[in-house]
Amino acid sequence: MIELRRVILVDWYLFRAEQIDLAGMTALIGPNGAGKSAIIDAAQTVLTGANMHSIRFNASAQSASRSKRSIRDYCLGVVSLDEKGEHSEPTREEGYTYIVLGFVDLESGRATNLGVAFSASASRSEEKCEARFTVRGDLIGLDDLLEPLDAGEVETRQWYAVRQLLRSRDLEVEDDYGSATDFVAESLRMLSPASFPLDPRRFIKAFRNALLLKPVDNPTEFVRTYVLDVPTIRVDRLRRSIELYRDLTRKIENLKAQTASLTQVQRIVARVLDNERAIQIAEWQVARIKWERFRREVRELQGELKRLRADAEVKSQQAVQAAARQSRIEVDLSHVELTLKTSDGEQLALMYEADRNLAIAEREKALTPLSIISRLVRAIESLTERRVVAGHDDILHGLLSAIVLAHKPAALTEWRLPVPETWQTHAAHLDQALTAVAVDRLGSIQRLAADTHFRAQKEAHDIQERIDQIDENLKRLDGGLSPIERGTSALLQALEVAGIAAEPLCDIVDVRDQKWRVAAEAALSWSREALIVKPERAVDALEIYRRGSDEVYRHAEVVNTTKTAKTRPADKGSLATVISTDNPHARAFLDFRLGRLMMVDTMDRLLAAENAITADRMMQSGRTVKRLSHPGILKLGRATVEETRRLLTEDRAELLERLGEKARTALRLKEDSGLIDEVVRGFEEMRAQGITCVSIGGLLADHDRKIAELAANIDEARRSRDPQLVEKQARLQSQLSGARSARISAETAWKDAHGEEKKIEGTYEKFVRDHYVLLRHERRASAKPLTLYTASGSESAKFEPIVRTLVDGRLSEQLEALEIELRRRARERRPDLQRELGVALQKHIQQFSVSLPFSDKEATAEVVGAWAARERQRLEAHELVKYEEQCRNAAGEMTSAFRDDLLHRLHDAFEGIKETLAELNRHLKDREFHGRDYYVFRSSPDPAHADMLQLVQDSRRPDFQLPLFAERNADDADTPTMRAVRLIETILANPEAKTDEIEDPRKYFNFEVFIQDKAGKIRSSLSSRAGTGSGGEGQLPFYIAIGASLAATYRNRHTGATGLALAIFDEAFNRLDSKAICACSDFMRELGLQIVVATPDEKRHIFMEVADTIINVNRSDNLVMVDTEHLSAKTRQALTEIDPYRKGFDGFKAELIANADAKDEQKEAAE
Repeated sequence: MIELRRVILVDWYLFRAEQIDLAGMTALIGPNGAGKSAIIDAAQTVLTGANMHSIRFNASAQSASRSKRSIRDYCLGVVSLDEKGEHSEPTREEGYTYIVLGFVDLESGRATNLGVAFSASASRSEEKCEARFTVRGDLIGLDDLLEPLDAGEVETRQWYAVRQLLRSRDLEVEDDYGSATDFVAESLRMLSPASFPLDPRRFIKAFRNALLLKPVDNPTEFVRTYVLDVPTIRVDRLRRSIELYRDLTRKIENLKAQTASLTQVQRIVARVLDNERAIQIAEWQVARIKWERFRREVRELQGELKRLRADAEVKSQQAVQAAARQSRIEVDLSHVELTLKTSDGEQLALMYEADRNLAIAEREKALTPLSIISRLVRAIESLTERRVVAGHDDILHGLLSAIVLAHKPAALTEWRLPVPETWQTHAAHLDQALTAVAVDRLGSIQRLAADTHFRAQKEAHDIQERIDQIDENLKRLDGGLSPIERGTSALLQALEVAGIAAEPLCDIVDVRDQKWRVAAEAALSWSREALIVKPERAVDALEIYRRGSDEVYRHAEVVNTTKTAKTRPADKGSLATVISTDNPHARAFLDFRLGRLMMVDTMDRLLAAENAITADRMMQSGRTVKRLSHPGILKLGRATVEETRRLLTEDRAELLERLGEKARTALRLKEDSGLIDEVVRGFEEMRAQGITCVSIGGLLADHDRKIAELAANIDEARRSRDPQLVEKQARLQSQLSGARSARISAETAWKDAHGEEKKIEGTYEKFVRDHYVLLRHERRASAKPLTLYTASGSESAKFEPIVRTLVDGRLSEQLEALEIELRRRARERRPDLQRELGVALQKHIQQFSVSLPFSDKEATAEVVGAWAARERQRLEAHELVKYEEQCRNAAGEMTSAFRDDLLHRLHDAFEGIKETLAELNRHLKDREFHGRDYYVFRSSPDPAHADMLQLVQDSRRPDFQLPLFAERNADDADTPTMRAVRLIETILANPEAKTDEIEDPRKYFNFEVFIQDKAGKIRSSLSSRAGTGSGGEGQLPFYIAIGASLAATYRNRHTGATGLALAIFDEAFNRLDSKAICACSDFMRELGLQIVVATPDEKRHIFMEVADTIINVNRSDNLVMVDTEHLSAKTRQALTEIDPYRKGFDGFKAELIANADAKDEQKEAAE
């Protein structure tokens, strides 16, 4: 056995230089905070090689979290300034620290020293490990580490000096350790028995378990945490193989989905091509039927043309015959008429007839003045019906109405015939009515009508201009500009023509606070549109403005930009501050106009200011207050664009309606003015020529009498001609009339027949011209695609005899049916199929991130179908084959990893758990506690892991073959094995899932400490005693187990040899009573363990009875004092005999009785 005999601390915590010698079981006793844990932390720092991953500083004060202490804090002697430890400070600025543990082999006496050296500084954030070293041969002391100075002072030697000094003493010094792991491994090798090197990992775990042991009430938790090794089972390989398998499975599924998608594309392509073939066949059939119908219609037209030509020839001959007959009659009639004309009576009749014609012409000339009166009366009639004069001159309106009434009985339109007998009376009445009208009164009405018409035209023109301006403003809004008035727009255009750049103010400003928008626009009024020009062009702009009229540039304004530089900035809180702009001239103008107009909310503040305005447009200026008019359409900036657009659109609609009304009014007034003008001209013309109805009537009556006398003379002269000639003339005239009618009818019939012939001929020629080439081309063109199909010959062969035998009605029906089907396929089904193909292709592209080797224009059904076939062939013949082979290999690897890395290793771990418990129980066998109890640890399967345990057990069968993620028989779905497999699949399939439930073999079992009698009969369990027994009785088995676990770690099971057997506990026995502590310490001694325990002062009397060395640790301020006591076995026995806690109640009672009896006996003897 190798025992810890010396601890050396230099510059560690508050220890400047301390050498502590100990032997056997050692108790560090002192109050809390004295420094006991600092000594224990120093020991674990060395034994872990200063590996902070393994160190748990101040173990007694920790819960689940690590202590905030660090090696640097210990090296600099950092102490807390408050109870919570939130504030601390170092007790030294620099530190060169040594920690040395000196071990002695009790059999050989050979010493082994393990040590570490650090340097630390308050100016550095971390300490530096100067050395990890081992020294063999003899125990080293403080003198080896410290250099004496004058006045009793010492100085810490650097490691290189210490190393040189130790080697000069022929000690074996090694400090060439690359890492903490190497140092720990070599240190344990030195402290292990021959041929049994301690396992560093197992040692660190057992050592740390003892150090961190806290009171535990749950046997399962205790065994899992403190007894069993941390499992090394890892499912990384299995998870990687599962990920690979699932990745390959997903790829295969993706490839299969691709092939399925491509198959669907091919199906759609096939339907597209079938539809196209049907369309092409239908097109050929339609073309063939049209060609057949064309041929039949041509034959019909040819027959009709032949018939019409024959009929025209007959009609032509009949017309020639009728013309000849008429000519013969005309010759005969001309001879008779010539004879009659040369007679005396006919010559006299012709003379009288010439005079009558002259008289009729003179009468027609006499009617001309009458048209002037007729036109005048018609105009007056319209004027009175429209009541143009009524309301302006009612007397005149009455006189004009009298003319209309007098005209009706006069009936001037009938005077083209012989005038009626009553003409003179009616003519006189009409002349009287016409004479009663004064033309000057009509002149005033004429002027009034002209003025009214002009005003109406002007109003319509103004409305049109406003509409044009609204249209212009809507265009400005679309261009990001504000609306402006006509005058501003006109001036802006004039300046643009002159090459002067100008911008309306409203286009280059914006309102920051909408609350004040209306007030700001009302205050600016027309100045919202003020034009801003460059200062150097301001004069030129004003000259152009000056030359324009008031009406053209109405409301236009030009900003005086020459004053910009002299403008004072706006006052804070003025209305100008709510309007923003980047234009300096606009800024200056706003500051000038609104920069002194203050924004206020209340009337008292309005009155208190010199110039102020409220948001609702109440403004004080010049000592008066008024409400500004609403500005109408808002123009500043772009914030109200949509509202402005709506208002302008509404105004335009209203103006359009008004424009229509004004236009209709102007047209009516124009017509009224024209009527008045016509009436005035009629009166003036009638009176200028002295025309009256009576004079015209008298003249016409004279002409009528003369014409009647001449007609009588003509009749008298012709009654003296030869009666036979006259009769013959009449007969020939009648015959000529019949012959002429017959000729005309014959010619008409010929012309009609000839015209019909020409019409049919033209129809025939046009029909052939329009259809022959086209239909022949369609028939041939539609036949060409059919050559692509093997069945094209049979299609044409079947259809030809059908077409030829169809009657005309059936031909049209067949054509109509084919055209309907063709339209359905071409207009409905073709787009639907193309769309379906496009959707399927687009879905394939998006789902599988495929890039097509052709453009959208090139994506015909044939191209898509060929590509889909190639792609599908590539995937099925190559990609799927490759990945399915890889997937089978991955499945084998996954199954192998599942069996070897998980199930078999779990089985091995389960066996290890059994061996560990068996080893623990071997140490407890025949070990009696409390005079009657024997402890035994037992395991039982955790019900939550029963399925997994069954799976592990089944996996040991030679015929076990259960691959993961495979299809399984439904009958086996609810067996324990299958439930366990599904659990594993669920956990391992999720990369985020925690795997410790299946990786940690400790969780597969629950553990219990059973209490039995000497015969092995179980009396109770620790769990059943929880809360009923004393603290010591309940915790003792756990300390016993820790001791056994440490012994198992240190001892060679086969030889029983031990080397290092150190067990350090930091205030771990506090809940044990004195009997339990003694029993536990005795048990650990018997196991060959060297116990070092830190305990508070109240436990001193107990450890004085069981410990070989007592190290008293006390602290005063920043000074720690250590006093060591070595107790002999005799001393411990004496202390034990007088300890009342050891005697118990019965022993204490018996002692009292014995003492009383002894006194009685002495008294009796004395008597």
